[in-house]
Formats: sequence, C-alpha cells, structure tokens
Amino acid sequence: SVVRQFEAAFATFLYKNPAFTSMSHTTLQKIRAKLLKESAKNIRLEGELRNQLAHLRESKRNRELELQQELLVVTRAKASREAELIIQIQKTRRSSMMLDQQMKNKGSSP
Repeated sequence: SVVRQFEAAFATFLYKNPAFTSMSHTTLQKIRAKLLKESAKNIRLEGELRNQLAHLRESKRNRELELQQELLVVTRAKASREAELIIQIQKTRRSSMMLDQQMKNKGSSP
C-alpha cells in the first residue's frame, strides 16, 4: 500500500540522515504526518492528471479520426470533380474539332 511504501521511504530517509533522529519523537511524528498527507495529496493529484491526460489523448485520437474521415470525403469529392471536368474538357475538344471540321468543309466547298 501507499502508506507502507511511505513508511519504508521515511525510515530509509531517517537511517541515511541521522541528524533527524536527534529530533524529538513528537516532532518526527508531526513531520511524518505532514509528509504522508502531502504524499497522499500528490498521489491523488497525479491520478487526476493521468486521467486528464488519458482523456486528452482519447480526444486527440478521435479528432484525428474525424479529420481523416473529412480528408477522405474531400479527396473523393475532388477526384469526382476532376473526373467530371476531364469529361467536360473531352466533350469540348470533340465539339471544337467537329466545328473546325465543319468550318474546313464549308470553306472548301464553293
């Protein structure tokens, strides 16, 4: 548990910093209680931040998927419009060629 981990870390800290062991038991207990309270608060805040981060990542992923869908729709529409324009160009060229041919034929006949 979190408390057990904190107690082990606090004991290790006291062992490595013997100057603190000269403090009164009451003072050490007050320090321990404050640190434990702050550690619990930090753990709670860290959990909240992790949840926010997970939510942001999920939102980002969803937005990327939406944009990919929009891009696909636009790309398909562009391809369709391009095909329509190519057909119009081909029809216009054929019409122009027919008109040119008719003009040549009229010009060569008396």
